[in-house]
Amino acid sequence: DYQNLEILIINDASGDSTETVVKSFDDPRIKYVLHEKNRGLAAARNTGIRNSSGEYITFLDDDDEWGYRKVRRQVQTFNHLDPKPGLIFTNGFSEYENGLIIRNKQGSGIAFDPGRDRFFPLRVLVSPPSSWMIPKAVVADIGFFDEEMFNNWDDGDYLVRVSFKYQTYFLNENLVIWHALANHVNMINEKLI
Repeated sequence: DYQNLEILIINDASGDSTETVVKSFDDPRIKYVLHEKNRGLAAARNTGIRNSSGEYITFLDDDDEWGYRKVRRQVQTFNHLDPKPGLIFTNGFSEYENGLIIRNKQGSGIAFDPGRDRFFPLRVLVSPPSSWMIPKAVVADIGFFDEEMFNNWDDGDYLVRVSFKYQTYFLNENLVIWHALANHVNMINEKLI
């Protein structure tokens, strides 16, 4: 329901019909960028950032889904907070876990404040990047995702870098669906062991 946006679709050298589907839409807000070879999630996110012109950056991985109000609610939240946080993340539904991804928080509020909190930022549970929104000014200050971390915790690294300088805010609204498949989650769990 938020219309003032641009949509950047970064095809990280997939072999599917993404390009055909994207070109079937007649909408000047949609930009399509193709990587000639697979470069990973961090590179795809960085390509999107480099090609964006908006005040805020938000991500949507190809296996996730946004709720109808996600962008509007995050922009409204940024506009009502003073000082503005460096990142707002939302709650959402995990199909694999059949429930909200963050269950232990009661309400919306500052999740991490580097001026107040002295512990490692990742001790606070933060939902994955499809729930994030970051001001482009913060991205300009923090820099890009680390492409050397090819699909391996580049988002956690970025979160820590943002959190050491800026507040992060949890918007406890169910605004994202994560469609993670069981075998994908098992593969992640095996990497953790």
